[in-house]
Amino acid sequence: MVDYKTRIFYENETGMLGAEVKLYAEDGENIENIIITSESKFREIADRILEMDDTYIDMEELTQVLVNASNQLQVNATTLQGYEPSDFARALHSHSNYAQTNHSSPSDSYGKGTSNNYGHNKLVNNLTSNAYVDGEALAAYQGKVLSDAIATAKSDIMKWTAITLSGHNNVSDYCALRVNQSLRLAHVVYGRSGVLKGVGSSKNDNNTDQNPSPYWVVGEATNGLIYLHKNGAIPSEYAPVSKVSSAYRLNSNIVVSIDDAGAICINNNNGSGSKSGNGLSLYMQFLYKY
Repeated sequence: MVDYKTRIFYENETGMLGAEVKLYAEDGENIENIIITSESKFREIADRILEMDDTYIDMEELTQVLVNASNQLQVNATTLQGYEPSDFARALHSHSNYAQTNHSSPSDSYGKGTSNNYGHNKLVNNLTSNAYVDGEALAAYQGKVLSDAIATAKSDIMKWTAITLSGHNNVSDYCALRVNQSLRLAHVVYGRSGVLKGVGSSKNDNNTDQNPSPYWVVGEATNGLIYLHKNGAIPSEYAPVSKVSSAYRLNSNIVVSIDDAGAICINNNNGSGSKSGNGLSLYMQFLYKY
């Protein structure tokens, strides 16, 4: 059994008069809706439907147009959402004025870093460059090279080496020599007791006596030097650049010196001091450039 309900309506805005009939099955399911209207309104609607085929296209046709597989259509929009054609990238365009993702280069095409500007840098793995160059930066490894050099220099500056002496008059019994090869400094300590008379060689290169022996160091003035140890007592490579002297602490007129030939000498400028007793007990220190 089919049941139905009917509704008659009139639309004031359109002047449309019609009736709607709804058909229901026995279980109450709406199986059909029938709208009854005037023939003129029905024809108007039918004509509009027929016109749709000529006015609009379905999804399949729209897809074919957009795909444009046969290249038969040319889309020539003046703007797209307000953007001009020049605002968009064209087909087969290039970006030669932009850097590629990996843009390392042997040239300075992409700009060099300078003291004022950020930019590309080239690493320099040496310490021999003698002028500033834009874009060159010192490799981190050279930091270690510098650190090692500084550490070595610091170690050398603090290092003193003892030198074995073997010169005239048993110089090694009285004298100790230490040198700092990095700074080219020499430190000499001379200690000797009983220095009274004739302790040094007074002979010249011809083996002739310069200061007749015995010669008193104290009690008489010396016109020349008395050689406690002759040339080479201090090895020539460690001899001072020029003679260095130091006064005896108990009598400033008595002077001990080391000359540029490595000889160790003594003289008494005014003859002060007594000839008696055990003589002088020397303890002298010298620090000089060699």
